Amino acid sequence: MSKKTKVCYANVGGQALIEGVMMRSPEKTVLAVRKSDGCVAVEEVPQKKRGKVFKFFSKVPIIRGLLAFPTSLALGYKSLMRSAELSGLEDIEKSEEPGKFEKWLNKVTGGNVMKFISAISVVLSLIICVAVFILLPGFLAKKIGLLILGSQDAPHFDTYVTIIHAVLKILIFIGYLAFCSLMKDVRRTLMYHGAEHKTIHCLEAGEELTVENVKKCSRFHPRCSTSFLFVMLVFSIAFFVLLQQILPFVNWDNLPIRYAVNIACVPLIMGVGYEIIKLLGRFNNWFTKILAAPGLSMQFFTTKNPDDAQIEIAIASLCAALGREVPNFDRPKEPAKEAEETVQTAEEPAAEADAVNAEEAQENAPVNEEEAENA
Repeated sequence: MSKKTKVCYANVGGQALIEGVMMRSPEKTVLAVRKSDGCVAVEEVPQKKRGKVFKFFSKVPIIRGLLAFPTSLALGYKSLMRSAELSGLEDIEKSEEPGKFEKWLNKVTGGNVMKFISAISVVLSLIICVAVFILLPGFLAKKIGLLILGSQDAPHFDTYVTIIHAVLKILIFIGYLAFCSLMKDVRRTLMYHGAEHKTIHCLEAGEELTVENVKKCSRFHPRCSTSFLFVMLVFSIAFFVLLQQILPFVNWDNLPIRYAVNIACVPLIMGVGYEIIKLLGRFNNWFTKILAAPGLSMQFFTTKNPDDAQIEIAIASLCAALGREVPNFDRPKEPAKEAEETVQTAEEPAAEADAVNAEEAQENAPVNEEEAENA
């Protein structure tokens, strides 16, 4: 992409799915998925109608971030489950013979195994997030602070431990992303994530949405949820240092109180982080580039360069979300040809055998006639 290209803000977002991409515009949300036969399925995701109160607060700074986050999570999860159905993943799982535990679970849940597993997964994910990103770094930060400074009575002990706490969370976050990026099953989803970013970049650059134009764009985008999470972690450093000055009881003497304050302040940090991400995505200057750089660097782990077929899916989803004509990106597989080749290969030996039998019949024909005459 040319450096002189004027970049505009586009009020669209997206999410990588299983063999697909979900794109969301102010008008509608659409997902596009590559099915097992190579064709592209494009569907609009139905959304709940919001009341006047919700619409009012969805425009209020900071509060709109609190409303957008759970709404996006629910919408993303719904789209993810639907993409699993369209891609044929669920059919593969259903074709496998269920074990004894699966049969028992199906009986106990009344056939709603997936809903039960989904609910358990959400609860476990929340527990793991709190344990890994709040409890563990908090415990380690205090231990490291005591090891370095020697005593809680040391000058600025709480400030130093707060900084150590934030740094540990960032390191754990980076380690988690790096670990996930190494998983083979996750790699294709990360490629679709890259296709989503590239396609939105192409739209914001004012270029025509073609595979060639999209390929030239960057896979890193400042409004990505990865950047959002990283901004939240960084902002929490300054926030808790300031909070300790205002509220003296928010210190590291009592870890349970400190944990409770951390969890209680997450919505506020989330709301501020949302506003920062919108700011970074709306303006493109040296100041916003500096602020966005750390978050963009995290996308090295969460995005991969896509292939042409994956870019086609992202384009189809974005065009549908914007109300534009969706190009035909079907890539139907041709099992019939493979079957014909197999049949031909199998027929060749048979044909050769028939030819040999015919030659033998011709050679033996005169002998048979003489024998017939003698008889």
